[in-house]
Amino acid sequence: MKIGKYQIKLNYGILKGFIDVMGLLLAYLIYQTTFAFVGNMTNPSNAILKRIVETIFADGIPFHVWLWGFTFPIIALGVIIFSVWFMFRKHKEPKRFIITEANAQKYYDTIMITNSLLRILALFALWDLTYICQNNILLQDTSWFSLQFVLDIFVAGLVIYVTYCRIKAFAKVRTAEDEKPSEKTSAKEEGKVKIKKKENGDEDIIMRG
Repeated sequence: MKIGKYQIKLNYGILKGFIDVMGLLLAYLIYQTTFAFVGNMTNPSNAILKRIVETIFADGIPFHVWLWGFTFPIIALGVIIFSVWFMFRKHKEPKRFIITEANAQKYYDTIMITNSLLRILALFALWDLTYICQNNILLQDTSWFSLQFVLDIFVAGLVIYVTYCRIKAFAKVRTAEDEKPSEKTSAKEEGKVKIKKKENGDEDIIMRG
């Protein structure tokens, strides 16, 4: 794996391991909830639920209902796949910060912790939305507004801000001044000055542009 031209490796510490285990637990809860929902729709576990299902879907459960019920678990699967792919892909050097060989590994470790934290927050939100969706399929009239969802968005913004501050502490913020040396170097290469000494001690200055 690389950050720009610098080789880095996947460090797996206790903190990242704990965060990833929590993410797996949330994924399990989402799919356990989904499997339980499917089971209750096809074979209701009690008389009350059976009466509700038979009343709402007297002619059978249509395909769009199943599609609706699987929407958020499918999105959760997409979040997990994207998060894992993001860990192993080659990353470009950030435009905001100057990454060197000395800080490339630390930069990668920092964004990987952030990646895992954002995955957990996304799965928390999707678990809540899965529950709401299932209730509404059964006409429970559950509000789509969720304090959990709002809290997840707030915490995600806080995580991104803290990550920015951590990177800023060990990586220099790129400015316009940092681009000038390369521009000056290229300018010198385009127009070189060559001084040739004559036999009589005078100098000829030959310009090439």
